[in-house]
Amino acid sequence: MFCCSKARVEEPLRREEVPHRGKPGKPQKAQDWGTGASGQRLGGQEGDRRRLALEAIERREVKGIFKGRITEQYRRIGEDMPMGLKLASLEQLKKHLALLRDRKPQ
Repeated sequence: MFCCSKARVEEPLRREEVPHRGKPGKPQKAQDWGTGASGQRLGGQEGDRRRLALEAIERREVKGIFKGRITEQYRRIGEDMPMGLKLASLEQLKKHLALLRDRKPQ
């Protein structure tokens, strides 16, 4: 079955047979990451994560509203939207919309 006749299958090592890592003779301590016995999650409290998630949703909705307004302005003036506009930040979208409102339809 093997490509070489010298190949052989060995039994897997048991947990107690695995070589010890670290200083010989000293048992390894479990790492304490400061979470305590309660098993707290890293990254803040539940309320913080929820608040950040709601803020992210709100930013996406506001960006969608501005993208819609910009699309409508380009339709009104009869031009195509720039390709990279969908990647713009909220501040860039606000500035772009202000510039578009000053332009006159052709």
